[in-house]
Amino acid sequence: MTITNNGVYEFNDVIIDTKNMSIIHKEETTSLSYSDFLVFIYLVENNNKVAEKSTLMSEGWPGNIVTESSLHKSIYNLRYALRNTECIEIKTIPGKGYYLSCEKTDIILLDNYRNTVTNNHDDKVVFYFGRIIRKTSLMLSLIMILSSFILLYITFNKNEIYKDERFELIKFNGSEVLKLKETEIPIELKEILEPNYWYFYAYYNQTHQISVYDQKKNSTKNYFITDKDWKDFTKKWSTRND
Repeated sequence: MTITNNGVYEFNDVIIDTKNMSIIHKEETTSLSYSDFLVFIYLVENNNKVAEKSTLMSEGWPGNIVTESSLHKSIYNLRYALRNTECIEIKTIPGKGYYLSCEKTDIILLDNYRNTVTNNHDDKVVFYFGRIIRKTSLMLSLIMILSSFILLYITFNKNEIYKDERFELIKFNGSEVLKLKETEIPIELKEILEPNYWYFYAYYNQTHQISVYDQKKNSTKNYFITDKDWKDFTKKWSTRND
């Protein structure tokens, strides 16, 4: 299995396009619902491991109470989308849950599989990856995906409060930062936040992720910075703003 720097997973002849929440096999493209997509990403992240039903319901419908019938329907939809593939299969473990069986589990980030800048003129959102991480994990990729959805949510629902209790929106000198409640924002980042921008900050596996939404340009930029490069990155950012 390979993953590109544009959030595209490839299992032999199967491509999972995370940006468009779809599964591509040969010439057939199957679009997934948001819940089906979240369930599938969790199974992909934990491929060849048993995922309990309660965990999948929590991942697929965050903050909501759903019955197993919703999960059964989601699994049915995913199996239908994968029906013609040979390298991926969702198996049932009676009394426990499900697991995604795939042939290859090693993950390699491919440079130049697609352009690092993808323009979507329909929603006017530009995804830019300022730094390519050659070795990453599916969890980090999932954070990237979630941050993009979160920023899109804020963009088109400005008058609504984000209801997921895991996150909080805080303000600094005219800027707004969305983050997980348990995540502390580094002092260096607080010092370089710019007014009239919305940010998403996450930290995982010794890597900082900053998503910046420009209200004027209506565009999003995503940065991945390792601990080793953090001071140099914030210094350059600060110099840019002087």
